[in-house]
Amino acid sequence: PGMSLVPAAGTQETTGSNPTAGVAPGDTYAPVIIQPPLALSGGPEIWIGAQGGVTWGGAQVWVSVDGGASYGLAGTVTAPARFGVTDGSVSAVADPDTSSTIRVDLTASRGALADADQAAADALLTLCWLDGEVIAFSDAALVSTNVYDLGTYIRRGLSGTTAGAHSSGATFLRLDSAVVRFPISTSLYGTTVHVKLLSFNTQGGAIQSLADVTATTFAVQAQAATGAGFGWVID
Repeated sequence: PGMSLVPAAGTQETTGSNPTAGVAPGDTYAPVIIQPPLALSGGPEIWIGAQGGVTWGGAQVWVSVDGGASYGLAGTVTAPARFGVTDGSVSAVADPDTSSTIRVDLTASRGALADADQAAADALLTLCWLDGEVIAFSDAALVSTNVYDLGTYIRRGLSGTTAGAHSSGATFLRLDSAVVRFPISTSLYGTTVHVKLLSFNTQGGAIQSLADVTATTFAVQAQAATGAGFGWVID
């Protein structure tokens, strides 16, 4: 100990981190866009679940209500959603369903599901969109990479939807905080909106331009009135 002595160990130059803000984010995967029942959303809304590759950090949501002639910024996706398709058919079974096993393949979003229990399903903590039907699952057993069996106890036909039959390949979306919600005006009922998701990377940089991205179209369906309509917020 003392000053001006040779250190006992050698020193190493520090380099720190140097994140590359300019790395390309890649395209957003084909998103899942749904129009939830009013009993779930509380008003006319469109919900979007999106995901991308390993350098994808999120996406700006640009919307056109004039057939793609012009676009306005409606919001931002900041978290990856979990979505995919059913792997096998699903029977129409009354709620609660204790006889079905719903196999879902989340490869499209590299998604993973956490196991739950009957209490979680009854508390609607595991809500999912199944091709127009709202469900809540209990058990989620991993079958293979990104493939799960939902079974034992499934709440069916929630939020006023129908506990119907679904064919293999039906759209599946986990309804959690990663799904972005956009209020819409009832004036859009019966029209088709165009949506472009402009990716940015994990550092928030290298955002795509409108010209880089192909639009996804969505047909807005009429729903029973539940009070004043909303306007799609575009800035």
